[in-house]
Amino acid sequence: MKSSGYASYSDRVEEYASKLAKASLFLFLFFLFFGTTLPFQERIKNLEDVATENPLKQILFSSLYLVSFISLLPKKSLAIEILKKEKYLGLFLLWLLFTVSWSDFPLVSLKRWLQTAGVTIIFVSAFLHFQSDNQPGNYVRAVLFAYIPLSLLSILLIPGAIQWEFPAWRGFAPHKNTLGQVSLLSLIIWSATVFNRGTGKKILSLVFVGLSLILLVGSRSTTSILTCGILFLLAGALYTDKTIVRPVVGPIFSPLLIIIFFAPLVLLLSSTMGSPDALFGLFGKDMTFTGRVDIWSSILDEIKGHWIIGCGFQGFWMTNKPALAEIYYDLQWEIPHAHQGYLDILNETGIVGLSIFFVMMLSYFKNLWARGKSHPWSWVVLGVLILNLTESTLFRSDDVSGALFLFAYLTLYADQTRADPADPGAPTF
Repeated sequence: MKSSGYASYSDRVEEYASKLAKASLFLFLFFLFFGTTLPFQERIKNLEDVATENPLKQILFSSLYLVSFISLLPKKSLAIEILKKEKYLGLFLLWLLFTVSWSDFPLVSLKRWLQTAGVTIIFVSAFLHFQSDNQPGNYVRAVLFAYIPLSLLSILLIPGAIQWEFPAWRGFAPHKNTLGQVSLLSLIIWSATVFNRGTGKKILSLVFVGLSLILLVGSRSTTSILTCGILFLLAGALYTDKTIVRPVVGPIFSPLLIIIFFAPLVLLLSSTMGSPDALFGLFGKDMTFTGRVDIWSSILDEIKGHWIIGCGFQGFWMTNKPALAEIYYDLQWEIPHAHQGYLDILNETGIVGLSIFFVMMLSYFKNLWARGKSHPWSWVVLGVLILNLTESTLFRSDDVSGALFLFAYLTLYADQTRADPADPGAPTF
């Protein structure tokens, strides 16, 4: 039996660890959204401009990784339980570490891996110290509570908050597409709280849903706007199926009726627009997805040389890489990524890494289905997966949508561990 002195000391360690973990999470989220450099600066146009990382960012984030790791130690048994329930993210991170050994830029790849692993540790450490499923979202909404209104205010008052070559809004973000992604995720996160109890909370949620929608439209980010439309249609179909169709015809025939209902709408839209070019023209795009098809073709040619194991985690988009120089020459465009997250995963980690990732996502949605009730953060996961069809943010830990993808993904397994700890006598978090 433990002495009261030991128990008191253990409780104090637990209390300090909890405070450090939660503070690390808040600081990471704050600087993830607002950045570590002055906002409204001239947009980066050359990759050479980002060759040297911001020293403040390196010191700050490295400190947060270390603090979160220390805060994780008192909860190491529960951390192991999360790993047991989740499995595939840990396996994927392990494979990413292996790819560092054959990267053309191993030090860069190792640093990027440490960043991705560090962000994962920040999230897991904080989740272990939360007492309820709602607490993680409160931290994200707290940052958005400042970010969304200040972004709108900056757009109204500061010329640098507008990207004039389009023109489009970018606010505190470095690019209009980044603001579009943040606005989309904010829209999803606040929408999940609209049905909370309490009139005041509902009004606050509705206000931020509206503000997020205004920013999304103002960003003129085609990918984010289309993703919002897809998620809206999907949510409508699921709600209709659950509340109207399924109670009448049962679970077997309800999907068929939903398809029958939406198919004429798709055909009507197609016939009205006349051609796919006209549809994309509504958003100022064409069938090349603003040159992305040429990028994808060039990257696919490059992948043929290392399609099994990849070229190394985040070790391809380097300014002094000969293969990249040839792509730039052909495209006449210095791009920072493939504008397709799954192509970047395939290029950097090979078919092995991409397969692990797909199994990881299949396992996630299987667990989500087995849960038997809704999980609001799953819409963030789904939204980022759709975004990455024409953007590349997955496992880019300094990107808002890439980091929130990990955050949303891990919340499911943290909630499961909280609800069903391995040791009935173990304290819950």
